Amino acid sequence: MIMETMLRIGVNRWIILGIALLLDPALLPIQFPPSPPLIQTGLFGVYLALGVVVGSERNIQTVSQLRTPVLLSGLVAGSAVSAFSGWPGLPDWLLLHMIFAISGMIAVVSLALLISNAKLDAIVQLLGRRSLEIYVAHSLAAAGARTALAKIAHVTAPTPHFVLGGLAGICFPVVLAIGCEAIGLKWIFRLPSGKVKQSLQRPGLQTYET
Repeated sequence: MIMETMLRIGVNRWIILGIALLLDPALLPIQFPPSPPLIQTGLFGVYLALGVVVGSERNIQTVSQLRTPVLLSGLVAGSAVSAFSGWPGLPDWLLLHMIFAISGMIAVVSLALLISNAKLDAIVQLLGRRSLEIYVAHSLAAAGARTALAKIAHVTAPTPHFVLGGLAGICFPVVLAIGCEAIGLKWIFRLPSGKVKQSLQRPGLQTYET
C-alpha cells in the first residue's frame, strides 16, 4: 500500500528501491520499534521494491528481450547460489539471506522467460487459472496417491512418493475441475454465475450479483 501510494504521487521507482535498501537491516543496523509490521517491512520491503522496479513496462520489455544463453546463465547461477541457503554451518547474516533470495528470484524469472520462449507458457497459464482448485484439492489428491502407492503397489521408496504424489496433487485437481465444469457442476470450486441469492433473508441484508 505504501509503495502504491508513492507510485501514485509520482515517486521514482529507483528512489523507492533506495529507500527500501536504507530500511533493510541487512545493510544498515536500524533498530525498529518492537512492532511486527515495521520489522516485516524492513525485512521484505526491498523485495517488493525490486518488483516495482523490474515490473515497470520499460524494464519488462528489456528483460523479455534477453537471449537464451543469458537466461540459461541466470537460471543456473541463480539456482546454484540460492541452493547454498541450506548449507549447514553458514553464518546467520541477513545480507546472505538477501543474496540467496535475490538469486532465487533471478532463477525463477529466467525460468519463466525460458518457458515463455519455448512456447510452453500455455501449461503455466493453465495451472495459474486453476490455482484455486489446486490449492483446495491438492492435499487429498497427493495423500490418495501416496496411500495407493503404499497400500496397493507396496512402494515405500521416498522418491516415487514425492514425485507421483506431487504430480497427483497438481494434475488431479485440474482434471476434477474441468470434469465438473463439463457436466455442469461449476459450483464445486466457485460460485455459480448469475444471481446469487442468500438462502436466509434477513432485514437489512441485500442481494448481490456476481
